[in-house]
Amino acid sequence: MAACAFALSGCAHKEAPEIRIGVIPYESTGKIQEQYGPWAAYIGGKLHRKATVIPAQAYIGVVQALESDQIDAAYLNPLSYVLFADKMQNTPEHLIPISMPWVHGSLYYYGVIFTRKGNGINSIADLKGKNMAFVEATSTSGYLYPFQYLKQHGIDPNKDFKNQYFASATGVVPAVLNGSADAGAIFSEGLAISTKGSPGDFQKLKVLATVGPIANGMLVVRGNLDPTEVAQLKQALVDINTDPAGKDALDKLQVTKWQPADDSVFDPVRQAARALKLDIKSLKKK
Repeated sequence: MAACAFALSGCAHKEAPEIRIGVIPYESTGKIQEQYGPWAAYIGGKLHRKATVIPAQAYIGVVQALESDQIDAAYLNPLSYVLFADKMQNTPEHLIPISMPWVHGSLYYYGVIFTRKGNGINSIADLKGKNMAFVEATSTSGYLYPFQYLKQHGIDPNKDFKNQYFASATGVVPAVLNGSADAGAIFSEGLAISTKGSPGDFQKLKVLATVGPIANGMLVVRGNLDPTEVAQLKQALVDINTDPAGKDALDKLQVTKWQPADDSVFDPVRQAARALKLDIKSLKKK
């Protein structure tokens, strides 16, 4: 499965000169490459080797690629990070947290539960018996937090929806717009991103609930990576904040700065996963 996890991945790369960095599929492959390109170039320059960004096709795929040494580092969403950090802690590829981004001036982001205007759904209670679209089961803002919010407000997603399914980060908004789903869950900026080419579609949507805050995510490396490279990567993500040569990279990524890793900010994600009894095995079944 890991061998097919990436849009641009090839065969095993241990002898390749570049450092390969996986990224969760929060956007289209082209957009991720555009946003991360200058950042990868900066990182590569600091490490004196080529840095290649590999957009994943699935959230879980990026970690599977770390497990199999297909990639060296990865930007993970919160739920993937906490679950796989636990699962891999006693393996050679155990996850080493490196750095966290401040996006638009904040270490945190939010998720939303949303619907179409004019369809008679005006509250969370109105979702009973409806069709609900989530992002992948390892999405924090598009599954974990909305799932928790719904249960706290009287809706059991496993019992009270006519159907619940996964539509990917780029598919949830279209599913709601075209009526195949009555409501959806996604990170808050996903509404604007998914309707960027059609502002009229954005006006057709309304938010029923906001969930969060959620720490943005974590850049990690696999535990069997050369310690010298790990130290260089950590330093590069300190330097980029003040280096004029890194400004374009930060701007393209819409990142204000990179902060040294602080695992404790993900404790609420761990607590939510435990409360809902979510683990790797249960998520793989979804």
